[in-house]
Amino acid sequence: MRTMQGVGIVFVLLLILILNGCVEKTTQLNKSDTIKIGFIGPLTGGQAYVGQETKQGMDIALQEINDSNIQVLYEDTQGQQTNAVTAFQKLTQINNVPAIITVISSDVLTIAPLAEEAHVIQLTPIASASKIKDAGDYTFRIREKSEAHGKKLSNYAIKKGFKRIASLVVSSDNGVSYRDSFEKSFKELGGNIVFSEEYKKDTPDFRTELLKIKGENPDAIFIAGFVRDMAEQIKEARQLGLSLPFIASPGIEDKQLFEIAGSSAEGVIFSAPAFNAESTEQGTMSFVKAHQQLTNSTRISWLTANGYDAIKILAAVIQNCATDTACIKTGLYQIKNYPGVGGTITFDSDGEVEKTVILKTVQNGMFVQVENN
Repeated sequence: MRTMQGVGIVFVLLLILILNGCVEKTTQLNKSDTIKIGFIGPLTGGQAYVGQETKQGMDIALQEINDSNIQVLYEDTQGQQTNAVTAFQKLTQINNVPAIITVISSDVLTIAPLAEEAHVIQLTPIASASKIKDAGDYTFRIREKSEAHGKKLSNYAIKKGFKRIASLVVSSDNGVSYRDSFEKSFKELGGNIVFSEEYKKDTPDFRTELLKIKGENPDAIFIAGFVRDMAEQIKEARQLGLSLPFIASPGIEDKQLFEIAGSSAEGVIFSAPAFNAESTEQGTMSFVKAHQQLTNSTRISWLTANGYDAIKILAAVIQNCATDTACIKTGLYQIKNYPGVGGTITFDSDGEVEKTVILKTVQNGMFVQVENN
């Protein structure tokens, strides 16, 4: 744990030194001060795995920087946008937080105009919807946009000889963004989308849609959404005799896939952020070790890595700015080449980052990287 804390302290001190040279300090945090920041996301319900895995990374970061007096107030949305708005109002109007970490794309976009008006920082570790790029000057993310995933998957599909693809996606900013990115890129490469339909989150049965897809005789099926729905689609497709390949968005990478779809998930291809838990880089090794100590599990996802990085970055900027959100915003914009465990972070003028995307597949009940990405 001392090694882990040492690495974390070095990262924070390095960033503070950079910011001290770039940002005019208006209010510096004293050791006796406690700064509260918010978290808005699903911790229960069908999307709970997204919030819980992100929170694991945040908890590890908070352990490392526990002398910085950063406290996180968690608000569980249960995956409902109306709850996200209520949570934002509580955190900003009652708790007076200067910054909020938000995880779901629809929540980010719903909250963005409120954050802009209130001058509250919104940082998302995992939301990928394309529209977030234009969400406002106070919204940042450390996750690559959905376009990178669409291009990666469409290139794979064309190389595999798939000419006709059916798409089935959740009717949310997340699913629609992945679909639009994939379909646009696939068509530009000469492919044909023979079926494209949306469904509501937590739909219990997909047989009607799958039978329509079967009638179109595509070469593969593209799906995007949350793991529970996608796992159900794969299971039901195999029950209907559809042996077509599945191409999926990153949300499929969770143990629920195996709990629901079992061996039917074998061979599914999906895109994912290029977090490497096997890296020999000291910061990543310390992070992975801390995660194992926290969860007693060897499985670790990019969600957790990005949650960790979000806290480390915010904490470092807050040390220099305290609750001055204009200062925090400037500090975030000035972050360049920060060595996050989820990838190097440099914010552009839109509060966006660029990161590498890889392909993974389900092999023998495990998520493994596809060779020759």
